[in-house]
Amino acid sequence: MLFFYASILIYSIASSPTPDYAGAAEFAVAVCILTAVGLIRSWNAVARSDLPSFLSLHRFFLLYMTTLPLITALLAANPTPDILRDIIPLTFMALPLCLYGKKLPHLNSIVMIGGAGFALRYIAPFVWGDYNNDSLLYLANSPLVPFACITGFHYFTSSGHNSLAIRLCGLAICAVCFMAMAAMLQRAPVALCLAGCLLLTVLRFPSRPIMISALILIIAIITLQFLPLFIDIALSLSEKTISVGWNNRFEEWQAVLHYSTFWGHGWGASWQSPAVADIWVRYTHNMVTYYWLKAGIIGAMMAFAFIYVWGRQIILYLWQNPALGIAVAVPFIIHVTLYTGFKTLDFAVILTLLTVRDASQSKIHSDYQSCVSADHGGNRTHCMRSGPLSSEKRI
Repeated sequence: MLFFYASILIYSIASSPTPDYAGAAEFAVAVCILTAVGLIRSWNAVARSDLPSFLSLHRFFLLYMTTLPLITALLAANPTPDILRDIIPLTFMALPLCLYGKKLPHLNSIVMIGGAGFALRYIAPFVWGDYNNDSLLYLANSPLVPFACITGFHYFTSSGHNSLAIRLCGLAICAVCFMAMAAMLQRAPVALCLAGCLLLTVLRFPSRPIMISALILIIAIITLQFLPLFIDIALSLSEKTISVGWNNRFEEWQAVLHYSTFWGHGWGASWQSPAVADIWVRYTHNMVTYYWLKAGIIGAMMAFAFIYVWGRQIILYLWQNPALGIAVAVPFIIHVTLYTGFKTLDFAVILTLLTVRDASQSKIHSDYQSCVSADHGGNRTHCMRSGPLSSEKRI
């Protein structure tokens, strides 16, 4: 799976979450993914009959969204380039299916490095003093960045026997990602990353109070050294909140409700979004409204179901592996509710983390319902603890 790892690294170093066109970097990413997954193996993986229920629904969601909205788009004569720009990101959602049960050691670390790559590319112009409005690349908007921030904090505060070098690298990655999100004035990612790191600290404190206290002291000392910078960040975020509020997200919901139809407008459809000053765009800032616009009422209901089954799977993962669960939960919550990251390769990679096998964890055989069924109505807590990840409940 070296090609899959390479696709993530190339993507973070040379591409962007939402590229305007397919260049050499995007072509290289596509070749690496196709080489790693393979077309025939992909079909066999998608068609397999032993998928857990959450992936079975994911498969149905994917098949529906690649058929009916496409037919609607063709009947409406939507522009072909715009149709492709909507369809191609949707195909990324096949990754959790194609890689289900595959052993991908160190994938968490590769994804963390990918997020750090996006963050470094965003803040580098600030450091070098030649910032030229590359914010339109939305590098710090990648779902991989908050994942990397929390995972880096995990490596720094891990109760395991991490070396000093690993802890310092984790702290550096956490700091770089946090500064990138703060520089882009991303209020939700900054707030949820802080909350996630705080929760992780609270969970770990009882088992290693002395070590965690020492690490908190280090963070406090560093924070005091850069206190004016953190005050500026807080003031900037506050001023943005006063200035733009919720960025017309509620108005966007209302506009989609009035503009969309029962079957939707199909892939490639554009609309005037109040969230971006009534500019004609092909997206919304919420997964439900996006599929409502493109695939109609049925698409919106399927998006709700998608969020529910994956949210439930993340909750299960929070119990089994709090560090990875929190790192996945934060970008998931942000990008299905407030941002457009749900239609990027990053988002598919984040979901794939829940369906593959790491070197230190076993295969996720089933979701909560099948676990309860296997326990024949027995104690649910026991079922969760004896589940596929029970070999090591890592905090």
